[in-house]
Amino acid sequence: MSIIPAGEWWATAICFFHVGEPRTAAKGYGLFVGLNQYHSDVGSQGWVAIEGSIYTTSNLAYAVADAHAMAAALADAFPYQRVLTDAQATFAAIRDTITGWLAKAPEEATVLV
Repeated sequence: MSIIPAGEWWATAICFFHVGEPRTAAKGYGLFVGLNQYHSDVGSQGWVAIEGSIYTTSNLAYAVADAHAMAAALADAFPYQRVLTDAQATFAAIRDTITGWLAKAPEEATVLV
């Protein structure tokens, strides 16, 4: 390693170029759903019937935070976003968002649900 004497000036520069096709704007559409609270007639626990069998469900702790975190983490790739959580995330709202908003996404767009 050399030491530059006092009173001498010097400079260096590095420049990088990427040659290729220009980047196009991201056209990702993302629907992020998080449910911490399940609402039903049986108190804090809900139930679901699958093929005739009844299964109980319990509330979750981090689904809402996870939906927001995923949306934030994927914001560059999916700049068009909808986040539905808890009371907003009804069957009808999810269905309407998919059949309405997401259905209007451009043909070349990437869609994430």
